[in-house]
Amino acid sequence: MSETADREPRIVVVGAGPSGCFVAGALRRALPAAQLLVVDRLPCPFGLVRYGVAADHQSTKNITRQFDRIFTKERVDFAGNVRVTASPEPGAVSLDELAERADAIVLATGLAADRPLGIPGDTLDGVFGSGAITRALNTHPDADTAGMLDRLGDHVAIVGMGNVAIDLVRFLAKTPADFAGSDVNDAALAAYQAAPATKITVLSRSAIAHAKCDAQMVRELGQIAGLRVEIEGAGSVDAEALDDRVQRSRVEALRALAEQAQDPRPRVTLRLVFGATPVRVLGEERVAGLRVQRAGAPATEPTTTDIAATSVLSAIGFAADEHSPLADASDVGGRVRPGLYRVGWCRRGPNGTIPDNRADAVAVAAEVVADLERGQLGRGPLDPAMPLLPAAIAADAVSYSDWLQIDQHECATAAESRSRTKLPTRAQMLDVARAGTSGA
Repeated sequence: MSETADREPRIVVVGAGPSGCFVAGALRRALPAAQLLVVDRLPCPFGLVRYGVAADHQSTKNITRQFDRIFTKERVDFAGNVRVTASPEPGAVSLDELAERADAIVLATGLAADRPLGIPGDTLDGVFGSGAITRALNTHPDADTAGMLDRLGDHVAIVGMGNVAIDLVRFLAKTPADFAGSDVNDAALAAYQAAPATKITVLSRSAIAHAKCDAQMVRELGQIAGLRVEIEGAGSVDAEALDDRVQRSRVEALRALAEQAQDPRPRVTLRLVFGATPVRVLGEERVAGLRVQRAGAPATEPTTTDIAATSVLSAIGFAADEHSPLADASDVGGRVRPGLYRVGWCRRGPNGTIPDNRADAVAVAAEVVADLERGQLGRGPLDPAMPLLPAAIAADAVSYSDWLQIDQHECATAAESRSRTKLPTRAQMLDVARAGTSGA
């Protein structure tokens, strides 16, 4: 018989991004009376949606309205500004401390670190990860924009051709007016626009049919004025002959883009190169180019070529960062052990979209519920009155109502043509949450 049979279960979700919100919602539906708490190390919820989704994709960010109901209508508690660590640290709560207070802990901390290129020269000045760029444009409090966006130069090379790479292309190719209605960081945007790129080269290791970007993302590029697109290494693939509908749609979209985007006097020339694997970043102290291995090169031609570039942006995936209380991520079940679970990218690695994380969250919530029903959770008759967080940690936490103060302030003080102007530091967010002032 479950040790929680005479009381309601107590569950903590670590991470308030999409996966954390989805799993909290699924747990609430399955366990209507459970005590549920979602914590996050930042003073604000929504994680990847707030700081990882491209600033010009406001329709995607609108999913926060759905998450809002989890906290305002479904009695799930939120505690921001709470660090959870693998072992005890000052000012943080450890997994073991949480386990003493809760029947189950679900880690939804995602993967925030940029995966390195792993080739010679990838630490040269001028090599940046896509996550670093995106965080700067989204006003993440940990973003370091110094000497980055204003030094990309006139020829940017992007490694990878997934949706994140296409996000970078949109940022690099758009004009300032194209960001109307977004929540882009205006200082970061201005730093880049002071000397924007005129050439963008995107390198895909895969063939054109197996590139990772969505066809709809490709079509969006066709809406950017002043763009000329060139495709190399695509071969003679017949889109109509492809059995996979997704592949066929992608090839058709890429070729339509190249035919459509042929401005005779372009602001930006975009070169999409398929079957190209970077083997070295060229340069002494700063990026000067990329050496690329070409797939399927004729025997009479060299198999490597050098591409000039003033900066290199990697868009090849993400890994756990120093903030993750559980560093590894692999495609296994959500249960790490009875009482400790993981969900989303923390579990599967950096694969899948927001809807994929919804399905994943439902599956992991079912694992938690099954373990409860089997009596595998609970360390005894925990006192229902005992807080889920130690008093010192709870005293510094930001509640959901505190977050709504931040939200209201950012929207009310939004710059012209912006949906919101995000507070750039933790200190300013905490000041607004607690005192209703900007703290500037």
